[in-house]
Amino acid sequence: MAKNLFKNLINIVDKNKFFIIAFLIFLLVRVYVLINFPKEYSDVKHDYERYANMWWYGLPPYFKHLYEYPPATIPLLIIPLALDQSGIGIYYFNYRWQIFFIETIIYFFILKTLKKILPSPSGQYLTIIFYNLACLIAKDFWYEGIDLVFIGVLVLAFCSYILLKKQSLLNKTLFWSLFWLSVGIKFITLPLFIPLFLIKNDNFKKEVWAFILGFLIIWGLPIAVFRSSLSVSLLFHLSRALHASSFPAFIVYTLNHFSRSEEMIKLEWFGPLSQKLLFWSSIVLIINTLIFLWLSIKLILKQSSRRSNFSIKYLLMLKLSLIYFLIFILSGKIFSPPFNIWYTLLLTIYPFKNIKRQLLFSFLLIWALIFNTTNIVKLPETIMVYPFVWSYLRNLFRWPPIFALLILLIREKPEENHINTLTR
Repeated sequence: MAKNLFKNLINIVDKNKFFIIAFLIFLLVRVYVLINFPKEYSDVKHDYERYANMWWYGLPPYFKHLYEYPPATIPLLIIPLALDQSGIGIYYFNYRWQIFFIETIIYFFILKTLKKILPSPSGQYLTIIFYNLACLIAKDFWYEGIDLVFIGVLVLAFCSYILLKKQSLLNKTLFWSLFWLSVGIKFITLPLFIPLFLIKNDNFKKEVWAFILGFLIIWGLPIAVFRSSLSVSLLFHLSRALHASSFPAFIVYTLNHFSRSEEMIKLEWFGPLSQKLLFWSSIVLIINTLIFLWLSIKLILKQSSRRSNFSIKYLLMLKLSLIYFLIFILSGKIFSPPFNIWYTLLLTIYPFKNIKRQLLFSFLLIWALIFNTTNIVKLPETIMVYPFVWSYLRNLFRWPPIFALLILLIREKPEENHINTLTR
């Protein structure tokens, strides 16, 4: 009997070897990241805890004070304080552990999706290695904000499309609820509803109902409670100056070597050049978003005429989402280090054609993360010639991998054999 139990145990382990190894790597990396928290500035300590305390002691968001995020973020910020007030932990560590538990759920469904979209075991293992390596590189930002949850719920929407074979009204509603939840954390995903709806629309009436139900599930209560006061968070972002990490700010940084007309205060640029770039970056972002939507619609209609199967639809949704986020990063006036988590998670569930292409994307991802989230690559300033000092070159090296990822994704052509093992 003991021999049979041992044999059954061996069979179970062998059958679930990928999940066991993947979770062991995940847990080892996350324990290291949770223990080695950033020692300097933290949004959680300086902003999130302040907001949570304001609500706890009677100042509701949007009505009584300026709150920069949409309403779905409120539970994320208040739960760690509720635990703190109940004698469980302290706010900062409660918040980080909360994001860790959410990521664990996301990671489980990522693994289930990888088994579907990547037929090669080497491709599956390569994905989890690079995903966990990305977390190690960007460890100072991984659990320090809302970005992991924001992009994670969108990833779960795409996972649901792959994992739930029957696109019933319930399954469609789940997809759109997750999509609207991402909008409820950051408004950034809102324009994506147009291409995603067109791609998923295999039954117009059912899709519309799912779209509306998903919206009401996530946004019904916040709209009823906060009404027009929700616009406060939009006004907050419209009033922000040019963030030092953004691509328009890099242009200002370059020109300022010669003009000496600009000043950086608390990671924001101020001056005549900054004001002009701030205005034009908003215009460029709007134009780029409209161009993206127009070309996306053309591409989707072209694919629809070929009777695209659901695997190509999945690829299209991911491809267009990645392109949109990269355009936003390159055009917007704000680009914080945690934004790099957006394309990291989306690339984790991307169905690469082959290992060679996967390695190319992974190389560009690691390059971007190293220069956007760390200072581990350094050269002595003394060997440089002004203005090409290391601080400038380091800033310069942040952008080539992001532009390269964008170009590669634009050139990517969905094919019937792109996910060659995926069937309904």
